[in-house]
Order: sequence, then C-alpha cells, then structure tokens
Amino acid sequence: MTVTSSAGASSWSTEALYVGYLGSGTLNITDGGTVVTGNDSESASYIGYSTSSAVTITGYLTADKPSKWYSYGDITISSSSTLYVGDGAYVTDKNGYINNGSTATVTGSGSKWTNTATLYVGNSGAGTLNVEDSASVSSTNNLYVGSSGTGTLNVTTSGTISNVSGLIGNSSGSKGTATVTGTGSKWTNSGALFVGNAGTGALTISNGGSVSNTTGYIGDNSYHTATGTGTVIVTGSTSTWTNSDALSIGASGTGTLTISDKALVTTTTLSVGTNGKLYIDTNGYLLLSSTDETTDYNTLYSLISDGKVYYGTSTSSVLLTTGNYTSYVTLAYYSDITTCSAVYDVYSTMSGSYTVLLGISSAVPEPATYALFSGVGALGLALLRRKRKKA
Repeated sequence: MTVTSSAGASSWSTEALYVGYLGSGTLNITDGGTVVTGNDSESASYIGYSTSSAVTITGYLTADKPSKWYSYGDITISSSSTLYVGDGAYVTDKNGYINNGSTATVTGSGSKWTNTATLYVGNSGAGTLNVEDSASVSSTNNLYVGSSGTGTLNVTTSGTISNVSGLIGNSSGSKGTATVTGTGSKWTNSGALFVGNAGTGALTISNGGSVSNTTGYIGDNSYHTATGTGTVIVTGSTSTWTNSDALSIGASGTGTLTISDKALVTTTTLSVGTNGKLYIDTNGYLLLSSTDETTDYNTLYSLISDGKVYYGTSTSSVLLTTGNYTSYVTLAYYSDITTCSAVYDVYSTMSGSYTVLLGISSAVPEPATYALFSGVGALGLALLRRKRKKA
C-alpha cells in the first residue's frame, strides 16, 4: 500500500492499522502524504503484527507539508520489521515499542519521531533505534534501552534524542547498549540516566558526542537497590558527559567509568561504591563543580586513598592508594582555568569553578605550568583546583 500526495497532499485515516497482520505488509508514505490512525490514546498500530513488515515515511510536498504518520495511540514494531523515517518526514505516537528483532531508523535533517509518552527499545526480544544525520527523536516521558529484552541505541552524525529519564539495561536479564558518537550527536535527559539498573547496561560517548542528565547512575539507582552491571566509556576530544547533579558508580550494583583521550565528564558530586571503579586514561578529564572546593578536593583525595581510582584501563595499571599516593599525584592551584592549557585548549568555552582530576602523559610538568609541592611527584594523575574569583 502506498500513500502519496496529489494536488493537496493525500490523507488516509483509519481507526486501527496493522501492517503485516497475517502476511508481510508494506506501507509507504511519501511526497507530503498523511496517515492518521486511531481516534484516542487507547488505539494501537502495529508494524509486523505477526510477520516481518515495513513502513517507510519520506519527503514532503512543500517545506510546511512533510510526509507524516500521526497515531493517537501506541505504535509497536515487531516480528523483525522496520520503520524508516527520512528526508524531513514526521511520526507522532503515544508509546513507541521496538521489539522482537525490529529496527527503527530516523535520518535526515528535519526528520522526527515524537513519542508523547514513553519509548521502549527492546521491551520484548531485541530492538534497535538509529538516530542519524541531524534527525531527532523525543519522548515526553522516559526512554528504555533494554527494558525487559535487548535494546540498542545508536545516535550518530549529529542525530539528537531527548527524554526525561534514560534507562539502559533496566530489568533483570535485560541488556542495553547505547552509543552516542560524532560531533553534534546528543542525548539529552532532563531527568536521571541509569546505566545498568537490574540488567546489563553499556554507554559509549565518543568522537565529540555528548550526553547530559541530572544524576548519573552506573550500576546503581536512586534507591541504591540496583543489582545490575553498568559500563560507561567517554573517549575522544570534545566528547562530554554532563551530570548537573551527581554521579554514582557501583553503589549497589557493579559500575565502571573510563575517561580517555581528551574526553570530559562533569558532575557536582561524585561517589564510588564498593563495586565501582573509575579509570582516568592519559588526557581524560573529570571535573567536579560543587559549591565547596574543599569538598571537591576531599572527595578526590578519598577516592584515591581508597583505591577507587586507576590510571590506565586495567587493574594491573598503577593503583593509587594511601601508602603511595604522593608518588603519583601532583596538587596544583590555578587562579584562572585559562592558565591550565591542557584543559582550556580543549574546552575553551568552559566557565565556572572546577576541581579537575586528569590523566597526564608528561612525566614532570614544566614549573611554569604549575607549581609542584615539596615531596610530590607527577606521574599518573593530577589534581587541579581552580580558585573562585572574589566578588
């Protein structure tokens, strides 16, 4: 079945839509065509109800008349089916489900998939969502990547995705994998981000990708009852993970964070639990931005002393402990972040006050760069504190 525009962009409305009810089905919406399904939020639409099927929505009649599918209720993609939204087309629904080997791809500038409630990627079986080439996906509520099944999220080439809370590897037995890569690729959570709640979750931010949220949980949740495993890797120049509130690693489950190759992770407060590990590779940056510099310093000092911070990506690398931390840590103070070229050259737009924990490749920094304290070496990690300017 094909829906295309005619003189004024054709439109088709139906109370329920099953693409592939008993056999394989195909629906193409092109050239400004419009499909409206359902008449209330309880209506449902299916792609691949029982057999692999496909829906493709592309193009527009004029700039203000894109091809679109509006569903008053949920859209479920199942049975190894596909949803393709491209060339500025729109899809709007209540809840979105990508299940049982199915894939949804939203691609091209202006292309959008809007969920007025929640989006589930891998709620049952496996599901994959690709957001690419300046397209966008949004959920008014939460986004689950591996809710009860296996979910994969790929945000690439300036694709953007936004929601309230993001959950990767939510339920016991579930598995979620999310990748945000490339300059301009963004995942914005107005709430918290959970990586490995009761399942297994993995997040990679690379090559200039960015992720933001309030509190970040790796192998943890807000009730500290997580039993899952979470892994986060942030790597590559201008790759960022911004936690506007707090960051918790392995407080109840198992969590690992690795920061490398000029990537930046920021948080107001940091906690690393019994089963948590933080790896700072060469030129990886962790910035604490609490209102109390002494708190920042004590937090980092305690983590180093307790053996929660590693320089390198394996337990065989240098481990900083109470007994030998002075052999590997340099303390330095800056009146202005611009004097710390290692940070400023990469993040020239940074503002505010930060305490910085970074991996350094130079064995001994030049005296002109920062002052060394007596008896303190300069291998492995450096703690840098920016002093606040007086009002």
